[in-house]
Amino acid sequence: MAMGPEGTPIRIIGSYLSSCVRKVLAVLELKGLRYEIDPIVPFMGDDRFTSLSPLRRVPVLIDDRVTLADSSVICQYLEDRCPAPAVYPADQQGIS
Repeated sequence: MAMGPEGTPIRIIGSYLSSCVRKVLAVLELKGLRYEIDPIVPFMGDDRFTSLSPLRRVPVLIDDRVTLADSSVICQYLEDRCPAPAVYPADQQGIS
């Protein structure tokens, strides 16, 4: 399932060295979503990157609907947009 315009894969700006980027990639893999990595060194980048990530942090997700720049927000967005297979338990109150 592609989520970009005209079937293009989701774009993730980041570095494989970042644990936050790897968390997002794990969710994308679990859900079977197509993506591509646009590598960048954390806290680097030009003014275009700053406009996408004001704190200049990775990862950044870009798809046909949104641009997001926080790994937890990205993972929740992916869960909401593509609920199956679920990453989070349906009943989080039952977790001990």
